[in-house]
Amino acid sequence: MKFQIITIGKKHDKNIEDFISDFEKRIKANFDLSWTIITSQDDSNKERQKEKEGIKIIEILEKENKNNFIILLDYKGKEKSTLELSNIFEEKMNTGIGKIIFIISGTNRY
Repeated sequence: MKFQIITIGKKHDKNIEDFISDFEKRIKANFDLSWTIITSQDDSNKERQKEKEGIKIIEILEKENKNNFIILLDYKGKEKSTLELSNIFEEKMNTGIGKIIFIISGTNRY
C-alpha cells in the first residue's frame, strides 16, 4: 500500500521535523510513504491565497494515477475512528487502489 501526504504550510521547527522524521521511519517500515509540503502562498487576500494553493494541489493530483483514493483532512470533514479508517484502508487495498493520498488543508481552512 502506498500513501502520500500533501500539506500546505511552511517548514516546521526542528522538534516537529524530528517527530515527522520518526513517524516516516515507522510507516516506511511497512508502507511506501511520500510527503509533499506546498509552500503557503502569502497573499493579503485570503480567498486568492486559497485559490493559489488549491491550484498547486490540483497540479500535483493531475500528475498522479487516476486510480488513487483521496482523503481531505479538514476541520469541516467527518470524523473517523481508527477502526473506521482501518476499514477504509483495507477496502481500498482489496480493490487494487493505486495510492491513498491525504491532503491536509492549510491554516485558512478550505
